[in-house]
Formats: sequence, structure tokens, C-alpha cells
Amino acid sequence: KSILCTQPRKVAAFALTRRVAKECHGCYEKINSIGTLLYRDQQDLAKMVYTMDHVLLQLYLSTRNLNWFSCIVVDEAHERSLSIDLLLAVLKECMRAWSDLRLIIMPATANAELFSDYFCIEHLSLRQEDQQLVFEAASAGTRKIVFATNITETSLTIMMIFLEPCS
Repeated sequence: KSILCTQPRKVAAFALTRRVAKECHGCYEKINSIGTLLYRDQQDLAKMVYTMDHVLLQLYLSTRNLNWFSCIVVDEAHERSLSIDLLLAVLKECMRAWSDLRLIIMPATANAELFSDYFCIEHLSLRQEDQQLVFEAASAGTRKIVFATNITETSLTIMMIFLEPCS
């Protein structure tokens, strides 16, 4: 399965694809390990895929399926648009249907409580020394949702980690 990262703009999706492909050069045997999803009907997805929010939304609406992806990262989730709002609603439903789907929402400037209230009931605000928990596996029967912000080239501030029972 692929890992997918959404961006609100095509320019950002292409720029990230190029940068990650350059930084990962020689790391993977498969040539198309990093790619961009431009249309909802593309086949043969790369291992790491970048796309725009509206393309992922169109893909779901046309297939009612996102099981090609093991993890979906919604970057720039604070840039509220109709596509992002609808995509978040779709992803919430997908999480109920596919318990193995991992979702990472990254709002740079938005109120994390707003997103956490929408996706989860209980949450844990993390101190910096506790942020290493993001790298540990979730316990059996739970799903880990990570909210992060303040991303720079060298650091990532993890705001909250939620553990939600899988149903």
C-alpha cells in the first residue's frame, strides 16, 4: 500500500514530490517510489504519493474506496476550503470502515482542539519530552492519530496523540 500526502495546491504537490525523490535517490529499488497523483483514475501508484486535496476527494467519490493507502497525511489542514472540509468528513468515515488506515492531520496555524474534537473524544497534550511516543506502535485494538504543527526542515512539534478504540 502507498502513503499519501495531500496539499492544497498543485505547485506544492509537485515541489514535494521532486524534493523527496531527490532526497531518497538510491534509497529504493523501485524507480517510481515517489510520485504525484494528478487524476482520480491513475493506476500503479508509487510508494509515497503527493496529491491535491480535491484529487483525493474525487478519487474517493468515484470509487468509494481508499484502500490503496496505508496512511493519509492531510497537510495544511488549516487552509479551510470546501475540498478540505469535505475530505476530512470522508476520511472520518473511512477510518470507521478501514481500521488499518492511519490518518495524520497537520494544521500549521489552526486550533488543534477543533480537529481533535471532530475526530476523537479524549486526547493527550504532549510535553516536548513525551513526543517520542509518536514513534511507538499503538496497542492492540487502538488507532493512533497524530496532530502536528510547527514543521520546519529540521523539526516537527507534535501537539497531541490520540488513542481511539477501533470498532
